[in-house]
Amino acid sequence: MAVIRLHQNIERETVTLSDEARSDLAIELDVAQIDRLLEALGDMRARMQPKIAPDWQPGRSVQAVTNPRFSAEVPPDKDFTVLHLRDPRFGWLHYSLPSEECGKLAQFLAKAAQRVFQPAQPPSA
Repeated sequence: MAVIRLHQNIERETVTLSDEARSDLAIELDVAQIDRLLEALGDMRARMQPKIAPDWQPGRSVQAVTNPRFSAEVPPDKDFTVLHLRDPRFGWLHYSLPSEECGKLAQFLAKAAQRVFQPAQPPSA
């Protein structure tokens, strides 16, 4: 099996993929090519086995994006919301959320916001 090496150029405009065992085999990719490759790999991964677990297992370690930019919109005459989240690694990711799921997410976020922004309680006497 190939041992793939990745190298980002000094200007950070391209990445070179090479095979450690074959120095004659190298591919240089620019940003647009990397974006297309990531999309194609994502599509292929969705069809591979084993499938990604349908539910998240809390407590697992993650590399979370802090305070991502986001946008949401309800397409005309639709009963879902499209949520757009910006990931600096993968670009804008888009999710179609049915109205019921939007309600669940809104309730969860409201509870999280209350927990974070509760006014300080005066000390008991």
